Amino acid sequence: EFSFWAREITDQYGAEILNIGVYGDTDGTFASTIKENLNISQTVWTKYTYPLTEYVGQTIRLAINCVSTDVFGVMLDDIFVGNPNDVDEWTTIENVTPPYEITGLNEETTYEVQVLSDYGSEGKSNWCDPVLFTTPKGILLNSKADNNEIIEKYDSKTTNVMLSGHTLYKDSYWNTLCLPFAMTAEQVTEQLAPKILKTLSSASFADGTLTLNFADATTIEAGKPYIIKWDVDDDITNPTFMDVTISNTTSDINAGVVTFKGLYAPVIYAAGVVDKSVLFMKGDDALYYPNGSGVTNIDAFHAYFILNGITAGDIIEQEGRIVLNFDDESTSISLISNPGEESDSWYTIDGRRLNGKPTKKGIYIVNGKKVVIK
Repeated sequence: EFSFWAREITDQYGAEILNIGVYGDTDGTFASTIKENLNISQTVWTKYTYPLTEYVGQTIRLAINCVSTDVFGVMLDDIFVGNPNDVDEWTTIENVTPPYEITGLNEETTYEVQVLSDYGSEGKSNWCDPVLFTTPKGILLNSKADNNEIIEKYDSKTTNVMLSGHTLYKDSYWNTLCLPFAMTAEQVTEQLAPKILKTLSSASFADGTLTLNFADATTIEAGKPYIIKWDVDDDITNPTFMDVTISNTTSDINAGVVTFKGLYAPVIYAAGVVDKSVLFMKGDDALYYPNGSGVTNIDAFHAYFILNGITAGDIIEQEGRIVLNFDDESTSISLISNPGEESDSWYTIDGRRLNGKPTKKGIYIVNGKKVVIK
């Protein structure tokens, strides 16, 4: 299809006459004529469209030839050559206050943007010149938002993924992790390079002791929760994963008395809400439950433990403990309520308890207040 918009500059002169054709190679004449003596007599923009089906697969040169005489001139805009099915309709967004973020765009797609000013009762400006941009390959997932819709939209598509607002802490403590795509052993090594990667293999509860058994992992399954740790080093902020295939499947691990559940959306417990049926992992490898003293939350792409048939109260009442069994060693840890209830304890802004005052620059929580370390 070949299309364009045209109008007269003024109606005080005669109509403008155009010939549209396929241009010859050397002699300056049309090899064939698409439209002869096109009469442009309107002072409002009008669209003209001509099919090019007989030229599909050929390399051609198109020409617009003004053949009118003793006239003022003609204006042309938005000249298009291509498949009309590749062009979407315009989307108009009104009453925009800058800066404005355009969302919901497809990756590897070219978009055209134009802007005008609305002066209210005084009218509107002309549209600005078009701005073309092409979105890169990749999607942005947000650690603070519900990502289920976009994960479903890109199901089975191979792309690059950034976890915006997410941090993988390299502080020698465990991170929980759940990703909406699988990773081979090679990808795990190249893109994450963890010291240890494990997943829950079984669980048991006896005599007040909850035992969580973990097994080594070398690959990552889509939707399956893991625990992962590194030696002390620079944290991974906004981690990006290359050439992964999105999957909207979930693979929660049901280990009887415990379900290890991954998240694609945050879980938030408001102040005053107590829930002893769930356990969150803290930054110093302790487990805690929401006790209602404040807001308790866990971001997307983390995981937590759901207790089945028992509660944190059962462990506390029997003066029991929680054992994390890693095959080569077992660690007995404490069970507490909300992080932040212990005075002078330091936490990251997403609720991970730290072992003493941090030395890295950043924003932290201590005694319920934000503290900036520069």
